[in-house]
Amino acid sequence: MVHDNRINERLHAVMKGASGMAAAVPNETVDVIIPIYNSFDYVKRCIEAVLRNSESPYHLYLINDCSTDPRMKPYLDRLHRHAKSEHLTKLVVIHNEHNYGFVKNANLGMGMSFNHAILLNSDTVVPKNWIGRLISPILLDPGIASVSPFSNNAWICSFPSISNEGHELPEQMSVDEVDAIFRLYGSGEAIELPTAIGFCMAMNRNVIDRIGVFDDETYGKGYCEEGDWCFRAKTAGYKNVLIPNLYVYHKLGASFDLHSEKSRDERIEENVVKWANRYPELFAGIQVFLDDDPIRPIRSVLRSAVEARRPPRRKGLLVFVPEAENTDRAAYPYGTENRMYTMRMERGGLQLTDPYVEGGLDYLLSPDDLGRAECRALMRLFNIHAIRVSKSIRDDAVLEAIRHLFAV
Repeated sequence: MVHDNRINERLHAVMKGASGMAAAVPNETVDVIIPIYNSFDYVKRCIEAVLRNSESPYHLYLINDCSTDPRMKPYLDRLHRHAKSEHLTKLVVIHNEHNYGFVKNANLGMGMSFNHAILLNSDTVVPKNWIGRLISPILLDPGIASVSPFSNNAWICSFPSISNEGHELPEQMSVDEVDAIFRLYGSGEAIELPTAIGFCMAMNRNVIDRIGVFDDETYGKGYCEEGDWCFRAKTAGYKNVLIPNLYVYHKLGASFDLHSEKSRDERIEENVVKWANRYPELFAGIQVFLDDDPIRPIRSVLRSAVEARRPPRRKGLLVFVPEAENTDRAAYPYGTENRMYTMRMERGGLQLTDPYVEGGLDYLLSPDDLGRAECRALMRLFNIHAIRVSKSIRDDAVLEAIRHLFAV
């Protein structure tokens, strides 16, 4: 089981009402840039999600990097003529005559853009009302260069854990269902990152104008170009952040040319060396970030919230037990398809055990901080529908406190 006081503090903040409250819908137009190369089905799904789920004024730039799939050009041309989206105010479709690679394609889009920009890989799926959450940190703080969301495939911004190879969507859950949990239990406060993750990256237009676009000469057709840009921004006095109340799906790798002369791993290895050699001190800071993992508290509480809602175990039972009692599920029948959490006295506090996240999580709560509102918030977070008390607990004061706080 995991013990980390920062996780306890995050749970306590959620119980006190902190949440990933939705950002206000921005009034100013944002430019969404999608570089495209083949992977037709992913491209179609990505664009349809943007058209369907964007809630504020935006321009959409679709840049086809000489795709060889014969379906791509007709599809994009039809969109150019007939695309419908409530808040879409401009649609630009570009067909390159030659394949330039992801980085030059992204730079082409940034060169046409005049507003704050969102660079979006064509193998992503955005959820409802995503633009406001992603762009709001830049609107609130001009010192922010870039903003990244959580994702299943986003290295240091991956969920449920940091990963180079990524994860699948939680089983039997949609992107919108997962994101709804992040909106509710993530934080609306940005967390500083050493670098953005370029699959879905809001970029401050003022920073682009000051430091330029990606270095396509050094990084070729892709990988690490956004890290280089973020380090240039940091050197110029800006910062890069994660917004924890947004989850965007990312397939990983489908937006790149799979028939290149170099494999994905070869490109990454080659470009990481270039990146590290150019910024040795800033690059070393990535390991410091990984060791400290300041995202872990929010990620941990979100893991519990997601597991509490993942089919088929949608309902939870909370069982109060004495400190030394081993919990026998058979003693607390509540349907084998549902979840069971335990609450026990531990180290001068109340220990809530979540066995459903990988590795298990123990949350330590102070009884002095628990009121009825906090207990209701706790039950909502863990999706608890019933409470049982061990027959071994006979102290009338304890029993009355449980009845009062949890309204049972």
